Amino acid sequence: MNLLSEAEVRVLGTLIEKQYATPDYYPMTENAIRLGANQKNNRNPVTQLSETEVREALDSLQRKRLCGMFREHGARAPKYRQFLDREYRLEAPATIVMALLMLRGPQTLGEIRARAESMNHKFASLQEVEAALQTLINLAPQPLVTVLERQPGEREVRYAHLLAGTPAPVVRVEEKSELESRLEALEAEVRDLRSAVERLRKALGG
Repeated sequence: MNLLSEAEVRVLGTLIEKQYATPDYYPMTENAIRLGANQKNNRNPVTQLSETEVREALDSLQRKRLCGMFREHGARAPKYRQFLDREYRLEAPATIVMALLMLRGPQTLGEIRARAESMNHKFASLQEVEAALQTLINLAPQPLVTVLERQPGEREVRYAHLLAGTPAPVVRVEEKSELESRLEALEAEVRDLRSAVERLRKALGG
């Protein structure tokens, strides 16, 4: 599998999202894709892709057979469709899960289930979400999703897509705060010890 850039992931995820969330406005023009990719809600992280970046991402996705361009009769601008589902033979639930992971980063079963409703799909249970994820994890010859190691303080595992490669371990904000607090405590302890040593030295006439 040819790995995708972050821009390609965002553009492809946007195409899938709009296909299910607003089918009346799908397929999409390049400008509509850029606006969707850069919207502030339902995105993590929020991006500011330029026209050039979106165009380059679309060109690359076409070469990778993950999207296609169409010209409707009388239309001024070409439109684009996603082909991720066709390329990997995915059913709608798995395709929607992929879009959520591509647009919002690693998520738990509960988060995926709740957010899928924004794409007009309702998972009846967490088991249904897990079944869709297992389809993507067990996909041959190359899985599209992986289970992330549970981080300190997390109660549930999270899932991430593999279209851009294996996700790097993420140090969460809470963990940073904890490390900083421990460092500050150690520094304070060292200062106290130095003061105690200095007082002892003076008491001994040093």
